Amino acid sequence: MDARGKNNPIPDTSWYDDSALSFNLDTADQLAGLAQLVINGNDFAGKTINLTSDISLAAYRNGYGWTPISLGDAEGNLTPFEGTFDGKGHIISGLTINAPNASYNYGLFGSVDGGTVKNLGLINVNINVGQTGNRSTGGITGFLGLLGTVENCFVTGTISGNNNVGGLVGWNHGNVKNCYFIGSVSGRDYVGGLVGVNNRTATEVSNCYAAGWGVRGRNFVGGLAGGTPYVSDSARILGSVALNQRIQRTSGASNNFGRVLGQTTGILNNNHGRADMVLPSGITIVSSKDGADVTNAGVRTWWETSGPGGPGWTVPDNKGAATESSPWWWGGSRPRLWFER
Repeated sequence: MDARGKNNPIPDTSWYDDSALSFNLDTADQLAGLAQLVINGNDFAGKTINLTSDISLAAYRNGYGWTPISLGDAEGNLTPFEGTFDGKGHIISGLTINAPNASYNYGLFGSVDGGTVKNLGLINVNINVGQTGNRSTGGITGFLGLLGTVENCFVTGTISGNNNVGGLVGWNHGNVKNCYFIGSVSGRDYVGGLVGVNNRTATEVSNCYAAGWGVRGRNFVGGLAGGTPYVSDSARILGSVALNQRIQRTSGASNNFGRVLGQTTGILNNNHGRADMVLPSGITIVSSKDGADVTNAGVRTWWETSGPGGPGWTVPDNKGAATESSPWWWGGSRPRLWFER
C-alpha cells in the first residue's frame, strides 16, 4: 500500500513464454511487465507484442512514474527493444514520467534499436525530465536506432527534457512516418515537435505533422526537428507539415531556429510551415528549413494537392477508406490515423 492507502501496481510477466513469438497484452501491469523483461536483458528480437485493448497508465503515475520499456542509451549500454510493438489501433492514456535527470532515455520506450512501434496512440502524456544528463526524451521513444521504425502513431500532451527532446522521438537514427504530435515540447538544445535530433544518412521523417502550443528551447529548435548534429549527414524530412503556434527561444542569442528544422542541413523536400507561426526575434524565413507557407491546412484538399501531396497523403473524407497501409482520413480539421474514432 502507498501513503494514501492505495495498492501499488505490480508488473505482470506471467504472460511471457520464451518459446513463443507473439504475445497479446491488454493491461497496464502486463505492459509494465514488458518493461521489466526488457530492462532485465530480453530484447524481444524476432518477437511481436500486440496490444489488444486500450490501456490507462494512471496507476503508474506515482513517484517517478512510468519506467520505460528499455532504459537503453545511445551507446547501447543497456538492452534496447528490438522486436515489433503493434498497438493494433489502441490508445494508451496517462503516460507520466517525472525523472530528476536525463541519465537514461525516456518515453513509453527508452530505446528502440532495429525494432518497430506502429499503429499506436498516446494521449494525455506528461513527461518531465530534469535538465541534467544528456540522454534523450520522446513520447514514443527516447532513442530510435538504425533500422528502427515508428509508423502510424500519434502523441498528445506535454514533453519536457534536457537535450534531444521530441514529441515522438528524442534522438532519431531510424524512420518516422505517418505520425503526428499535438501539444508542447521543451528542452535546451535539439528540441523538435516530432524529433529532437534527426541524424545519419539513413534517417528519415516523412508524411508527418506537428501542431499545438509549440516548441521551446535554447539552440537548434524546430517545429518538426531540432537539428542534425553531424552536418555532413543527409538525414531527410519529406512531405511533412509544421502547424505549431510558436517556436520560442528560452535563452541566449542563437539563430538556429526554424519552422521545420532548426538548421539548414540534411535533405528537406516538400515541407510546409504555418505562415503565422510566431518565431524568435531576429529569425528570418529560409525556405529550406522553414518550408513553404501554409494558411489553409484546415482544408482537406490542400493536403492532397497544393500541400505536401505525394505518396502517403491520400486523405479521404470517409474514415472507412483509411487502412493501415494508407493510414490517413479527414477528421474535420486535420488528418487523422486509420484507427482514430
